Amino acid sequence: MLTVVYDFKGSTDGGFPVSTLIVGADGNLYGTSHPGILYKITPAGVFTVVAKIPSESFGPLLLVGNNYYGVTEFAGTKTLGTIYKVTGSTSTTLYNFDGPSGEFPIGGLVEGLDGNLYGTTTAGGSGNDGVVFRITPTGTYSVVYNFDHLNQFLQGYQAFAGLVLGSDGNLYGSTVFGGENGYGTIFQLTYSGGYSVLYNFAASSGDGAYATPLEHTNGTFFGLLKRGGTISNGVIYSFADGLPSYIALTNYTTSVSKTIGIAGKGLSGATSVAFNGTPASFHVISNTYMTAVVPSGETGFVTVSTSAGTLISTRILRVTPKITGFDPTSGKVGDSIVVTGTGLIQTSSVTLGGKKAKTYTVNSDSQVTFTVPTGAKTGKISVTTPGGSATSSAKFTVTP
Repeated sequence: MLTVVYDFKGSTDGGFPVSTLIVGADGNLYGTSHPGILYKITPAGVFTVVAKIPSESFGPLLLVGNNYYGVTEFAGTKTLGTIYKVTGSTSTTLYNFDGPSGEFPIGGLVEGLDGNLYGTTTAGGSGNDGVVFRITPTGTYSVVYNFDHLNQFLQGYQAFAGLVLGSDGNLYGSTVFGGENGYGTIFQLTYSGGYSVLYNFAASSGDGAYATPLEHTNGTFFGLLKRGGTISNGVIYSFADGLPSYIALTNYTTSVSKTIGIAGKGLSGATSVAFNGTPASFHVISNTYMTAVVPSGETGFVTVSTSAGTLISTRILRVTPKITGFDPTSGKVGDSIVVTGTGLIQTSSVTLGGKKAKTYTVNSDSQVTFTVPTGAKTGKISVTTPGGSATSSAKFTVTP
C-alpha cells in the first residue's frame, strides 16, 4: 500500500524533489527541493524547512557530524555549480565551480577515510570532461583527477555518478563514456590520485552509468546502466573485485544511548560489538541485520566480532556530544566548573564565551571539569569532540 507522506505546495517548501532522502542523526528524513530548499520530514509527515541552499541538488545529502553537505549542478558565482554546507539553519557555500576546476557536479559527495569529502563533476577540468575533486570540511578545494577524452580516452570520461568508499578504503566510480569500447568504465581511485580502470562497459552488457553504484556488505558492487542489454533498455549489474566484507550502519552520526542498525553477513554468530573499542550491548535480529546501543561518546569505527572473523564499518561513527548543565552557574577566573552531559569522553576543547580554556579534565563520558580562563567573559560554554560540538543553552556569568 502506498501512502502520500507529504504533498509539496510549491511555496516556501519548494517542489519537484529529485535527490534521495537520507536519515539524519535524529531519525528523521532529510532532502532537498527546487529551487533550493533543505528540508526535514518525520516518518509521520511533519515537514520543516531547515535552510535555503544555493540551488536544487540532484545528489543526496551527506551528513558528517553536525553538518549536512551537498552539491548543486548550477548556481554559484559562475552558475557552474556549488558545494555547500548546512549547520543548523545556516547554509554556507564552500566552493563555487569555475570551469578549470570542474563544473556541473551531480552525483553528490562521499566522505573518505582521511576525513575529506570527494565528488565528481560532469564537465570542466583540463580536458573539459569532468574531474574528481576533494574538499575539506572547511572548504579547501583541490582537483584529484582530470578526465580527458583527447589524451586519455581509454581511462573513461564524464562521471555523472558519485563516488563510493570501498571496503578496502579506496574510492570507486564509473564514467559514461570512454574506455576500450567507448561505453564507459568502472574505476578505482586512491587519495593521491592513482587512477586505474577495473572494467570497460560494452553495449551488449549495458552502458550509460549515470547512477551512483553501491557496495553490498559482501564487497560486491551493484549499479544501474541506462542503456544496452539484450533489448537496449538498460541493465542492473554486479561487479566483484575481491573487496572484503564489511558492516554498514543505518546512521553514521548519532548520540549516546541511541540504537543503531547494523547490516552485514554472518551476524547470527556475533559475539561482541564495539564502538571505537568500547563494548556495546547488541541484539541479533537475523544473519544479516542486528542492532546495538551506543555506549559512550567514542567516535570511531564500529566492529562486530563473529565466529568467522571481525567485520568493520567503512566509515567512522560520529557520536555527537550534548551539554545538559554546569555547576556553578557563575564564578571568577581560576574557578573550577563542572560540565555535565553525554558524549564527552573524547573532549578536545572547552570554551567559555568563545575563550578557550587552557585547563580541563575529562572525568567521564558525562562530565568534564574546566578552569575559567583568563580573559573570559560571560557567555555560553561549548565542548568540542571528534563527533561534533555542543553548546550550553544557558550562559555562565563571569564575576570580578
